[in-house]
Amino acid sequence: MFFIVDARNGFEDVKEDVEWGFTYFLPELKKTGCKIWGFILPEVSDIEGEIDLWTAEIEKNFKVIRAESYEAIMDGIQRVEK
Repeated sequence: MFFIVDARNGFEDVKEDVEWGFTYFLPELKKTGCKIWGFILPEVSDIEGEIDLWTAEIEKNFKVIRAESYEAIMDGIQRVEK
C-alpha cells in the first residue's frame, strides 16, 4: 500500500498542520498497512527544506520515493515491492 502527495504546486508549512501530520496523520496512516510514501516534485523545488523536514519524519516508518511524475513514483514503487 502506498500514499502519494503531489507537491509540485507547493506544500503548506503551517505549524499546526505539521504538528497534526506528525502526531496524528502519520501514525494513523501506518496503521493502514501503508509502507511507501511518494512525493511528486519538480526537479528543482522552492520547498526543499520543508520537504526534507517531512521526509525525515516520514522515513521513520515508510519508504520515501521522490520523483517528478506519478508514473515515475509508480515505477519506483514497483522496484521497491519486488
